[in-house]
Amino acid sequence: MAVNEKNTLESQAKNNTIKIILLSVLVMALWGSLFPFVQWGFKEFALNTDFVPDLILFAGLRFLVSGFILSLFTIKNKEYRALKKKNNILGILLVGLFAIIFHYSFTYIGLSKINSASTALLKQSGVLVFVCFSFLFIKEEKFSILKLLAAFLGIASIVVVNMDAFHIKFDLGSLLVIGASFCTVIYNVIYKKFLKDVPALAVTGYSQLFGGLILLVVGLCFGGRLRNISLTGMLIFVYLVLATIISYWLWYSIVKKYDLSKLFIVKMSEPLFAALVSVALPLNSKITIEHLLAFILVSAAIVLSNIQIKHKEKSKNIEQAKEEKVYESNASWWK
Repeated sequence: MAVNEKNTLESQAKNNTIKIILLSVLVMALWGSLFPFVQWGFKEFALNTDFVPDLILFAGLRFLVSGFILSLFTIKNKEYRALKKKNNILGILLVGLFAIIFHYSFTYIGLSKINSASTALLKQSGVLVFVCFSFLFIKEEKFSILKLLAAFLGIASIVVVNMDAFHIKFDLGSLLVIGASFCTVIYNVIYKKFLKDVPALAVTGYSQLFGGLILLVVGLCFGGRLRNISLTGMLIFVYLVLATIISYWLWYSIVKKYDLSKLFIVKMSEPLFAALVSVALPLNSKITIEHLLAFILVSAAIVLSNIQIKHKEKSKNIEQAKEEKVYESNASWWK
């Protein structure tokens, strides 16, 4: 390989990595914003947060609408052809089961029993385990002490913002939130291993449509209902739907092209964004010095997890850059 070509590919690999990291941070900003907006939505729709069916119904409406909208785009782009294969249908249903039904049922019920600080920490438990043992699940993943250190820095950033997270009682609520964290790992592994060749739009749309429908039916059957409809509430709901559509579609697109363990380290910035967005909303939150320290820690974690110390790793990125050069000619989701 000529020196100039090698340098070009190395430069392209570095630029692609930066693009993917920036997009994944954008996803975390959107996901982080969803939690305080959901809390605000609870107030505007006058939901009884002690009555689980209300919460399940609200989640079901959100994903049913977002899944329906995305499914319309799959028809326009003829991406519904992915459903012709039975294995793809099964994979999408499993993603919907773990990403939407189990994940959000566990999270919402858990939130009704434990505080948000403990939730922020416990929701990273499955992610931390995956970062340590990702090579056992996905052959492309490699064990790295730097990724392990980065994962602990990410956890530290969450603890700094949520000092109350140290006071965790392992009751039903805590176990459900831990279960939600492992659901996050499971649906991402399913997608990475079995649905990598399926368009991200199709996976996002159909999994949300399926998951949202099930949650809606369950919520209605057990007496869930929206107790108040207001203009502010509808605007909040529109934001929730749009943020859900954009964030999940981007995430599934990114997962196709990058190490899942490194993306999960970026995911640890999600609680920080949730805390920052809460400040701008009428939720009685404030920015503190702890937020700045947490930002520094999670930034260091992201940088540390992407440091290349082996020639094999560099060669892998160069090969990835070659693939992405072809990929970019057929898709422009990151532009």
